[in-house]
Amino acid sequence: MLRTLNLPVAALHLNVSSALSEAKTDWRSHVAAIAMSTAGLLQLTEFEFRSPLLVALWGSIIAGIIVAASMDIQVRPLRSFRICLWIVVVCGWIAIPVSALTGGNLPQTISLAIFLLPMLLYFRYGQYQQLDRVMYWMIPGLFLHSGWALYEALVIGQHRVQGLSTNQNAGAGILAFAIIYFASHPKLKWITLPMIAALPFFGSRWVTVVTVGMVVLIFASRYVPWRYLIFGLILAVVFAFTFGNQLIIDSYRIEGRDARDHRSDAISRMLPQDGDGTIWRDLLIPSGFLNTGIHSLPIRLATEFGIYSGVAFIVLGGMGLCRKPRYTSAWWMLFMSLALSVMYYHTWVGPIAMFWWVPLGVRHSEIAEAKEKARFRGKIESDPLKHEATLVTSQPKPRENTILGEIVQVREQE
Repeated sequence: MLRTLNLPVAALHLNVSSALSEAKTDWRSHVAAIAMSTAGLLQLTEFEFRSPLLVALWGSIIAGIIVAASMDIQVRPLRSFRICLWIVVVCGWIAIPVSALTGGNLPQTISLAIFLLPMLLYFRYGQYQQLDRVMYWMIPGLFLHSGWALYEALVIGQHRVQGLSTNQNAGAGILAFAIIYFASHPKLKWITLPMIAALPFFGSRWVTVVTVGMVVLIFASRYVPWRYLIFGLILAVVFAFTFGNQLIIDSYRIEGRDARDHRSDAISRMLPQDGDGTIWRDLLIPSGFLNTGIHSLPIRLATEFGIYSGVAFIVLGGMGLCRKPRYTSAWWMLFMSLALSVMYYHTWVGPIAMFWWVPLGVRHSEIAEAKEKARFRGKIESDPLKHEATLVTSQPKPRENTILGEIVQVREQE
């Protein structure tokens, strides 16, 4: 009976992953990845309506998704992801009339709602599981970004460098994501060396701390159980907000500040200040862009687009991290994005938003594929003879047919 079960399980594996395997060798996957990597670099340098490169940015995203869609990769949608995304989109568009009626910042609110649309295309592209291709094609731009940052720091003597970016935090963020991706790669860890060298010169404290912590987690997770790693992470956070404050201040040469000021500054960036008593109304009704200075992404979403959007963001991230399979490259990048979102909002529709939306789409497909395999495996175990016949007599694609034929011939010989 065990040998009988081998055939349908093997056939199931080929059926589920055949389209993805063919896509990875398809020239169109490279074309789509080049378009998306170009969009990622353009988004880092220019991200405003008045920018002449905005057309090139959105054109690259649209071209990438059109080419990727032509590869005929079918993705089974997950209802939980779809509901959360609909909540985010609907709240963004509801905020437009509310902002107009309440005298809010209508232009910024419209901009955020419009910029969310190409972000959804990033998510759709991620569902095709082509993240590896995008990161490979971004290597030249990442090297140029790192090299220019090192030139600004070591030759020009600039205190906080920018590299190719227009914002220090965003410039550090793209290097952080690249470091996490290639640090989890089995053969390309050496690519992170110039990025690690350039990262501290951006002066982005939270990005640097999170990157160091994530790299430690990646290597320690291979040898240390996760329960001990989580305990150590909690201790590190407590240390950062107590004894470590002054060390961070001294290392970044912040004049006239002490640990208490630094901690208060961090809290004020994370939590909304209810100065006019309207904060609770904003949590219940999406009111649009508010110039509150909140840097924490889930809190900012909750205050600008309703608590529903903030909860949807947390649920999306939680599903992406908690569901199997875990510890893939997309899993680590999604973890990195959530960690940065505690203090930065650039991961939503900002310069480094691609590194939230694309890994989220990849995780969606990984989870859907795992659920599909588990569902078919359950059917096979419940009635192996019935589903063996169904799988063997099915008409697979030509590339699969040869492999399945060989399996059938071996089975007949046995």
